[in-house]
Amino acid sequence: MPTTAPESPPPVTLGRVREAFEAFDQGDPRAALEELLRLYHPDVRFRDPLQETHGLPAFRKAMIGFVRLARGLRVEVEDGARGGDTIFLRWTMRFRPGRAPASVAIEGVSHLRLRDGLIVDHRDYWDLLESLAESVPLAAAAWRRLRGWLA
Repeated sequence: MPTTAPESPPPVTLGRVREAFEAFDQGDPRAALEELLRLYHPDVRFRDPLQETHGLPAFRKAMIGFVRLARGLRVEVEDGARGGDTIFLRWTMRFRPGRAPASVAIEGVSHLRLRDGLIVDHRDYWDLLESLAESVPLAAAAWRRLRGWLA
C-alpha cells in the first residue's frame, strides 16, 4: 500500500496573514498563536524594537511569552500589500501588559518576506518610546507636550 506524504499547508497569502493577525481577539489567544505559527518557515528570523529571534522554536517561545503577558490582545490590520515574495501590513495592536491597569496601543508595520510559501523573515517597525510614553498616564501628557514643542 503506497504511503502519502503529509499535506503541506497552502502558501501564505496577504489574506491568510491578515486573518491570523486579527484572530487574537476572537477567543483563545493560544489557539490563534498556533494558527499564526503555521505560516512561518522553520528558519524564520523575527526582529522588532525589543528582540530578535532565529528559527521557529525561538520565535514560538518568544510569542508564547508575549501572549501570556498581553491580556485582551487585539490586532487590527488597517492596510496591507503584497508584491512578489514581500508582504507589508500596517496595524494597531492593543493589549494590557500583565497586571497593568491601562491598555497599550502600538501602531506598527510588519515587513514579511516569503520563502517556499512561508514567512522566513518578519520585521516589525514601531515606536518603542511613544508606545511606552502613551501607556503611562503622567508620561503621556509630557510626551504630547514634548512632541508639540519639537514640531
